[in-house]
Amino acid sequence: MATLRPRQLLCATTMLRRSYSAVTARRSPLGSLVHATKKPPSSSRSLSSSSAKADITKVVEERAAMARRELAILAEAFLRYDGDHSGALDRGEIERALADLEIENDEVFVDSLFQQLDRNKDGTVSLEEWLHQLPKRARGEIVTK
Repeated sequence: MATLRPRQLLCATTMLRRSYSAVTARRSPLGSLVHATKKPPSSSRSLSSSSAKADITKVVEERAAMARRELAILAEAFLRYDGDHSGALDRGEIERALADLEIENDEVFVDSLFQQLDRNKDGTVSLEEWLHQLPKRARGEIVTK
């Protein structure tokens, strides 16, 4: 298995932090909704609110952990498919990735996917583009494989 180079590791770590920050940022509005009651909390209501907050916190933390695992798997797959170790995927490497994942890879589909992934139109797909633009179906195939 290939190892992450410092720049790729920094990019992958940044993506993980952004994902975790986005998930945990949602915690505040949910927490404020739990406390947004007009009646003063009674002891039983307080217990229920703290239980609801604990449930919400647990769900948020589980989702954040799942997002981190998914990003790590996608970053590893990126390195596996980067055959020339250039730090970017070219069209041929995308074709080989699709074949490996047993996803339709006719020329029209590959061109369409490559255009979708290559947001800056430099002719390659960077790790950041891979993580942000990869369609859900392809993400699912990679994560489950």
